[in-house]
Amino acid sequence: MQESQGTTLPRMVILDEIDSTNLYAMRLIQANMAEHGLVVMAKHQTAGKGQRGKQWHSLPGENLLFSMVLQTKGWPLQQQFIWNMAVALACRELVAEEVDVECKIKWPNDLFIGDKKAGGILIENVVRGDWTWTVVGVGMNIHQTSFGEELQHKATSLAIENKRKVAWELEKIATRLGKKLLAVADWQEKQRKICADYNKHLYRLGEEVFIQKGDFIERVRVLGVDEQGLMQVKCGEILEKLIHGEAEWIVVPH
Repeated sequence: MQESQGTTLPRMVILDEIDSTNLYAMRLIQANMAEHGLVVMAKHQTAGKGQRGKQWHSLPGENLLFSMVLQTKGWPLQQQFIWNMAVALACRELVAEEVDVECKIKWPNDLFIGDKKAGGILIENVVRGDWTWTVVGVGMNIHQTSFGEELQHKATSLAIENKRKVAWELEKIATRLGKKLLAVADWQEKQRKICADYNKHLYRLGEEVFIQKGDFIERVRVLGVDEQGLMQVKCGEILEKLIHGEAEWIVVPH
């Protein structure tokens, strides 16, 4: 383990290997050793966490494996999806600064370039009566160009998408992302703009997609996502609001 010096972030812990940066950050919170703005990054994860209990796979040393701890005292827990939106926008902005192709947010918080996943976000909150901490976990594909047979048509990276040769330094990328997240921690003052911007960059907005609910698959048109995180869709003439976890998006390339 090492601690980075010379950044404007309060503290950055860099690990060679860990089960999960989110789990490590949570352990620091539980041990009363966390601080607002702490960043944990790892070169390799043995049990990286994704949405809905899925694993996040990454080749050692090639991608950004990042978690940031923020205190949330006074934040309204019932509006936590606005925070998810603000985080997704900050991550999307970072990708957009590095590639010449458009990056979109796939509901609720995956980063897509074209029809391929470039990154994922997992936000875990600590609630002790009130909302006390949030841990923002980000996995972002940077240098990796091979994803194996199962993922080769589903995943991409900055290296694949960038037409210019860039030797990204993962620590600098982590520092930049940390600064962006600190900057959007005033999200309560900008809720309407955040929601509007999230929908502006929403993957497949206005298009027809396939959604699976249990064993049933239906074709719907994406109308947008509301402040509670419900995706509004239209199936024929019927309007629906979908809850993430109860409905799964089936990605079909254009």
